[in-house]
Amino acid sequence: MKRIIYFFAFALILGAYGRAYAQIDSITTTCNSAIIYFNSDFDTSQVDISVFRDTLIFEENFDNFLSTQVTNATPIGAAGSLVTIPRSLTQFPGCRAMNLKVEEVNGNDMAFLSNAKFATPHLIVPAQSVLEMKVQSNYNNSIQINNITYSNTKYTNKITHQFNNECDSVVIEGHSSYNLYIDSLRIISPRQEIAETDRNRRGGNLEIRNLSPNTKYYIELSAKQNAVSEQRNAVSSAQKGVSTTYCFSTLSKKEKVSSQIESSNSVKIAWTNSSGANPTSLSLYKIENAADDLLFSRIVSASSTFGLEIFNPTGRDICLGDYQVGLFHNGNTDATGVNATIRYKFSERDTIYRDSYIMILKRLNGLTDYAFPCFPIVNGYCNTAGDDAFTLFKRDVNGNYKDTIDLFQKLYSTNGTIPVNYQNKILIRKPNIRSGVKSNPQNVDNILVEWNINDFTSDNIDFNSLQHCLSAPLRYDSITTYPLNSGTFELLLTDLATQSKYLCIL
Repeated sequence: MKRIIYFFAFALILGAYGRAYAQIDSITTTCNSAIIYFNSDFDTSQVDISVFRDTLIFEENFDNFLSTQVTNATPIGAAGSLVTIPRSLTQFPGCRAMNLKVEEVNGNDMAFLSNAKFATPHLIVPAQSVLEMKVQSNYNNSIQINNITYSNTKYTNKITHQFNNECDSVVIEGHSSYNLYIDSLRIISPRQEIAETDRNRRGGNLEIRNLSPNTKYYIELSAKQNAVSEQRNAVSSAQKGVSTTYCFSTLSKKEKVSSQIESSNSVKIAWTNSSGANPTSLSLYKIENAADDLLFSRIVSASSTFGLEIFNPTGRDICLGDYQVGLFHNGNTDATGVNATIRYKFSERDTIYRDSYIMILKRLNGLTDYAFPCFPIVNGYCNTAGDDAFTLFKRDVNGNYKDTIDLFQKLYSTNGTIPVNYQNKILIRKPNIRSGVKSNPQNVDNILVEWNINDFTSDNIDFNSLQHCLSAPLRYDSITTYPLNSGTFELLLTDLATQSKYLCIL
């Protein structure tokens, strides 16, 4: 069933005609189309209709950076590498940073760049787009926007940059020893009109096709006798004539999918059709060599450096909101959970994709362009003595983070066993390991048998050579593809292998 999104007007100005010349009753949307329902006295001969995509293509206010897990002392991407910022810390997925710190200035939440970089996700920035950045500095700093330098920023409140050519990302780089505070930045593109060929009259209503999913659009109605000039969000009261601007958003293509086991060899798959995407097929894959849950895959510990990597070998995407990492430092081997120095809490907005990694880090040097989300550690919550313990917890049926999924180090030292010292070491989980350590081993050496150990030097911390790998990589074997009719919302999958994992793609 299509969902109706009721409009709201950004502006409504009445001219000398004495009444609104046009009115929209409602707007219905799918993931790639919209139908505009006009009122009964709508007169097309008197109105110009302009439909255009939202001109705001990127925005970041850095408010999410000011969390308990990001501080001035623990910058994101502390070394000379751009690392992917967790989704919970940014407005847009895929942002990257290098040596980016945060702090509060004059009561306002502001991020600052000092010999640092901030990079937008890969997105199309059309020519003539404009970047607006609110800044604050008490010194004559220098900052680059895609290699264009802006100097003498002392007491500057705003930097405006125009892109003369189309680009696929934006990199902002600081070039001074003083702090340049950035309160917010946004990128606005030129107005992109929806072509007449993508509009279709349906009775007295208007259908707009070939729209992008999960995107905001505007429809502007203006009197032909005195058409108004272009505006992004509103019509100025100084303009003459009659104009009304409405906003609507298309739906996401993502559908809610549920599965229910019918027998040992059959499963019922059901999904919604709220986006109007009308899936045409369902592809079924059998997953081979998959693990049951997440596991620790790499540990790096050296002077002022710590990195803990988590790998997802389950064959499916996993929401990190169901997990926490307990960190125990200063040689504390009592990692029973209640004694954790800190519980590193992830967000419901963060996902660890299948066959992918995340990393919790503190000043990890030497990794270049780390492509997986990197979560910064609060300074002091994880030391680098190399005898620290940590545990991966999962939320149980009662909503508590008590289930142990994986652990490193001995949970208690009642027998006086000396804990492992891995300072200045790189530990990589052996490729045959398919599950985490669920309970306390009787001897610390029982943990070490699962890890390969390398000395930490500036020469050997290379992402490609030290990445965790599986001896039998995950494999997705195509079973079949089911054609679907537009009215199909569920499917019974039969003849499945017992105790096997499958992946369905609509």
